[in-house]
Amino acid sequence: QSVRLLGNVTLVPVALADRDGTMRFRQGLDAMGATGQLIDADRTSAGAWIEVTVLRGDTVVARGMAALPDVVKIDVEGFEAEVLRGLGALLDRPSLRAVCVEVHFGLLDTRGQRNAPAEIERRLYSAGFRCRWADHSHLVAVRVAP
Repeated sequence: QSVRLLGNVTLVPVALADRDGTMRFRQGLDAMGATGQLIDADRTSAGAWIEVTVLRGDTVVARGMAALPDVVKIDVEGFEAEVLRGLGALLDRPSLRAVCVEVHFGLLDTRGQRNAPAEIERRLYSAGFRCRWADHSHLVAVRVAP
């Protein structure tokens, strides 16, 4: 509720992905519900899930649902590569100064996405970002000045 009082935050009731449509979402069982995650359609999942709207980041901005971001923080419990793919054209915009990604190696492995961390780094480098690992699971990418 307090986030709604901030003038520089836009809440958009969708999950980011690499496509527009719907997906299953399972709420996290931790006290804050912070470990919720999208569920691959081809995988069975224990626990209750709901269907949610998913959009590419490019779509969110194109539809005017959010302004062009200066900074993007990605913490999506194993769907990091999909979110980054959905940012397509946004990653190439000079106004995007930084991208921070919490990489969930175990969840990516479980999903058969073992190469996703390298894919994420390659995409960020190719878009003009300098990448460094702040720790074992946090990748910080800052745009290199032209």
